[in-house]
Amino acid sequence: MQTVFNKGPLPRGWYFIGPQQKITTSQGHELFGAMRLYPFPSTDLTGRTGGFIIHGDKHTHNHTGSTGCPVLVNKIRDRIANSGDSFFHVIDCSGDPWDSFPVR
Repeated sequence: MQTVFNKGPLPRGWYFIGPQQKITTSQGHELFGAMRLYPFPSTDLTGRTGGFIIHGDKHTHNHTGSTGCPVLVNKIRDRIANSGDSFFHVIDCSGDPWDSFPVR
């Protein structure tokens, strides 16, 4: 599905996380506390044009606020913005997603 425009998930690879801000989409939607994702040159967008943004869900919170972008609640977006981290890595979790997490 990573190759399907307006669906998701994001194409696998590395992205730079832009600053947290209000972003207005080309459709006129205002996304508060959002962060643009800029693909590294080595990230294969599989024909997609980019324009990926970490943002929140619709005000109805029914998980329909995205057509392929990461959707996170304000608290998590604020934590990312204040973390000092500026990289976002998309990996393949087609198997058991818990296999990708190190045991701590």
